[in-house]
Amino acid sequence: GTFMLPAAKITVDGFSYRSGYKKIKVTSPEGEEQPTETKQRQTTKKKANKVPQIANSDVFIRVLPNRKKLYTDQSLIVSYRLYTKLNINKNQWNILPPPYEGFEVSEITLPRNRRFSKGSYNGRVYNTIELKKVRLKPVKTGSITIPPLSADIQVTVKTGETVKSLFSEEDIFKSIKETIRTDSTAINVSKRK
Repeated sequence: GTFMLPAAKITVDGFSYRSGYKKIKVTSPEGEEQPTETKQRQTTKKKANKVPQIANSDVFIRVLPNRKKLYTDQSLIVSYRLYTKLNINKNQWNILPPPYEGFEVSEITLPRNRRFSKGSYNGRVYNTIELKKVRLKPVKTGSITIPPLSADIQVTVKTGETVKSLFSEEDIFKSIKETIRTDSTAINVSKRK
């Protein structure tokens, strides 16, 4: 019979590449009778019963201040680092910074070509990348809270469905928008004596 091989797709460094479709014709050897109806189908789908779930331990953001106690004449650097075990396209995220009440804020520009690297947290290995970095200078004393930062990200997860082709059975993946938030962090500020 005649079969259509589906296009292959791969994403490398945020760019997607796709091959073309390929049509092939399979014939029987001479002397063998060709069946009148092909029982083999090009693709079949098996549906799963569950919707993809994303665990909090699979993707999260940590707030990493370089200090938690300081004087009013000092500043601190706060880094927001994403940890993930899932595929995330770094070109498809939207960071929603919190209002930094009680601080003067200076953005620290991060390199545009930064990449994910391996890192560990609580004994587990993750792909990690710095999302945002700010310099905060306190304008008052006492305990000042850095409120949560939110980020909308696109996560690629297995749907639980498979596609059966001529050669193998492949998982189907789906891109899901997910909003993740940091915890708030308290900073103690005092005056020098």
